[in-house]
Amino acid sequence: MGQSVEDVIGELSEIEAAAVRIMNAADMEKKRLSEENDQKMKRFDEEMIKKTGASIEQLKEKLNREKENELRRLKEETDAMLVDMQTKYENEHGAWSDEIVQSIVRM
Repeated sequence: MGQSVEDVIGELSEIEAAAVRIMNAADMEKKRLSEENDQKMKRFDEEMIKKTGASIEQLKEKLNREKENELRRLKEETDAMLVDMQTKYENEHGAWSDEIVQSIVRM
């Protein structure tokens, strides 16, 4: 027990100073890790936005192609129906006229 009170207080002071340095270093490391994590999250968010945007554009293009194909198909079907109707009219309008006149005469 050869230590004096001043020696003990000095050692306690050194221990406290070391503890403060450790706490400051831990705070700095915590701040560094937090900033690093923020940067990683920002890069991840940017990448996801880019990927999502690309996916949306691909879907839009696909839907537009499908829409154009469907419109083209419907136009072809409609044109074919009109041709059929016109042909039927040209071939049968005389008979239809005769039927109409006959139904009027019978009345």
